[in-house]
Amino acid sequence: MPRTDLKRVLLDSEPEDLNMGGFVAVAIRQWGFFCEGCAFTLFEAGTIMMVVLSCVATLCCAKGILNLEWDASMSIVAIGSIFPLVFSIQASYHNREMAVRSIGGLKANIFTVFCTFQAWCDQCGLPVIDDIEGDLTHLLGDILVYLRSRQPGVGVENSEPEKAHTVYDYWRRVFKHVETFKTHEKPPSPPEIATMNNFIRFAMVDFEEARTVADYRTPRGLRLFCYVVIHVSPIFLAPYFNRYCTQQNDSSHDTHLYGCQSGYFMAILFVLINSTLLKVQQQLENPFDGDGDDDIKWGIWTDQLSQMQMYGEGGPERRGDNVVATDVGGPAFGGAMGSVGGDAYQQI
Repeated sequence: MPRTDLKRVLLDSEPEDLNMGGFVAVAIRQWGFFCEGCAFTLFEAGTIMMVVLSCVATLCCAKGILNLEWDASMSIVAIGSIFPLVFSIQASYHNREMAVRSIGGLKANIFTVFCTFQAWCDQCGLPVIDDIEGDLTHLLGDILVYLRSRQPGVGVENSEPEKAHTVYDYWRRVFKHVETFKTHEKPPSPPEIATMNNFIRFAMVDFEEARTVADYRTPRGLRLFCYVVIHVSPIFLAPYFNRYCTQQNDSSHDTHLYGCQSGYFMAILFVLINSTLLKVQQQLENPFDGDGDDDIKWGIWTDQLSQMQMYGEGGPERRGDNVVATDVGGPAFGGAMGSVGGDAYQQI
């Protein structure tokens, strides 16, 4: 086998548009990202409704109708609304990162447990690896169902406790498989048994951490406060937005009877900033439901776990991957690998 040239592998793995200097493709991709951000900010029913209400409130407080205006410090408003919302986003982001780490650790430990069981089966000559893989697969499926479940009719959002019972049933079955190997005529050594139990324990710890994120969200009082303040403050600040008309023109010659452009602009900008931050917090709140772009990609997570026996020596041939020989020390995969996480989870 030829020596692996890591530098060449790195160069060959770079995006094609960067290798060819395709700045037009990069510009198009960035423009698409910008348009996606605009859609994320603007095209939301709640945001559009708050923009309309804020503009209507500003119009009602204009000089030609109620003639209400006052000057206030925006720092008070920022501290009272923006700061709690940013703090809530930080808490939700921390929970998401904790969920991603725990799910990644769970996958790694479960696959390690399976590989160890497979080595024991080969050593002892026991044809039980299919049963073990079936129990591990059902365990992962029950974990996924539990983490994505929602308890109906409960004010505090958490997963359904009843769905966790089957998860612990399969944990017990995994430990029972370990006990089965102890009674074999050629059992694994005590250090091997202890190592296996530790890996199972690590997997259980990862599950409990993920369960904690699913059941204990950002403080509910903080979320309620942010939600109310963000939806009420634009209306109560309508007289302040009309103050821009007086600042823009001499008060004795102000002809803006129904508001001015700067007042409506500030009202709309204030709503967009607050509503977008609230939407970010809401999408980060539950990383398990799969509704947001930043949630856990369950299809990718389950892709390898649904076919654990297909990995190892001769794995590409058993999986039917499109493999072509390379001269850099390993196989290169063609485009016939299929979509990741598509139908792989159907058997779980």
